[in-house]
Amino acid sequence: MKKLIVFFLFFLFVGTANANLITNGDFSTLDITGWTLTGGEYSNASGGFFQEYDNTGWAVLSQDITTASGTEYDLSFDTFATRIDGNDFAWSIDGGALNSIATTTDWVTNFDTFITTSTTTNIAFYMATDSGTGTWGLDNISVTLSGFDPVPEPTTMILFSIGLLGLAGVTRRTK
Repeated sequence: MKKLIVFFLFFLFVGTANANLITNGDFSTLDITGWTLTGGEYSNASGGFFQEYDNTGWAVLSQDITTASGTEYDLSFDTFATRIDGNDFAWSIDGGALNSIATTTDWVTNFDTFITTSTTTNIAFYMATDSGTGTWGLDNISVTLSGFDPVPEPTTMILFSIGLLGLAGVTRRTK
């Protein structure tokens, strides 16, 4: 019985957790808490996503995250523009090359995989909109370890626990 309890506790606390390393990646705080904005003349997150519009040059939204050097991570984020012409969007990891995406007026999920070179990694999003040409939207930003399953739901852990306890009860009765 004690071995079964230890086994259960091991799986309860040493799961396959793969938490998002980004703070406020869904802008649920309705502001840009956790982010640094430079060059943005008109921006907000009051609609539950970040939006930038009518700026001169690049508006850059960035965040430093804690990572393990030499480790592979997955980046995903959603974007849209209210107009095609005059809008540019790119992202960069640790100040490297800008990775551009096609401008679209529908929400699109974008993906990238990168390997870190230090214990702190900068994720930066660059948005350009000419005056009067529309708005860029950004939401659901996530950085997770590559190759891991998402965190199990609490219901799954509860069902697993009930199953283990039932197995322990049956084992105890047969002895």
